[in-house]
Amino acid sequence: MERNRKEKKEKGRRTGERSRETATKTVTRDNDNE
Repeated sequence: MERNRKEKKEKGRRTGERSRETATKTVTRDNDNE
């Protein structure tokens, strides 16, 4: 159980970083379109 929680936390952190990267890419793409 304890290990499961730790893995979930790691996965969440990784997902958060990926989401931030995607958001940055989207903003850049929007700026290019203007």
